[in-house]
Order: sequence, then structure tokens, then C-alpha cells
Amino acid sequence: MTEGENVDRALSFGLPATGNVGAAGKWMPEMNQYLRGKKVYIVRNNNDAWARHAYKTLKFLTEDPIYAHIITSHAKDVPEKGDFSVWMDANNNDINLFIKLSEQDRKN
Repeated sequence: MTEGENVDRALSFGLPATGNVGAAGKWMPEMNQYLRGKKVYIVRNNNDAWARHAYKTLKFLTEDPIYAHIITSHAKDVPEKGDFSVWMDANNNDINLFIKLSEQDRKN
């Protein structure tokens, strides 16, 4: 789960991806129905609004209960307000490295 243009970018690499209407802070529990039975990885942007959104969304999902985890390892490598697309640009579109970081986050 990510936002806007990042959904398109993730899809272009064969990753299943979705976001929500209205941007950060707009996830509502009734949207959970579309993710039941799935593993959800929330790809956080490197800014406070998206951090709050990520944790709010995680709370709604895990209360349902839906397996969900926030991916943060990539955020340390992008400037403030950087996101998945910025990270991919800076890392030569290395989707395998992003997946590796995601797996490390999941284990921690």
C-alpha cells in the first residue's frame, strides 16, 4: 500500500499495489474488506503526515485482523518527503533490493 504515482510504479515492477482516495490520513476501516486474506505492506514516505497515516492504517488493518506491516528501511535513504519512486530512482530501479529491505523490515 502506497500512494498515487507510487502505486503505478510498483505495478510496473509486478508488485500488487493499492492506495486510498484522498491521500494520507484518509484510510477508513470499511476499506479493509478489500484486503482481507491478503498480506499488506504499507510503504511509508519519509514525512510526518505519511508516518501518521501508515500507523493509523496499520491499526485499522490489524484490528480487523489483517496481516499488515510498515516498510521503513528505504525511507532512511531518501530526503524528507521522499517516497518509493524517489528511492527507486536513486537505486537504479532495483526492485530486488527493495524487496530484500522489505523482508528485513518484516523480520524486525
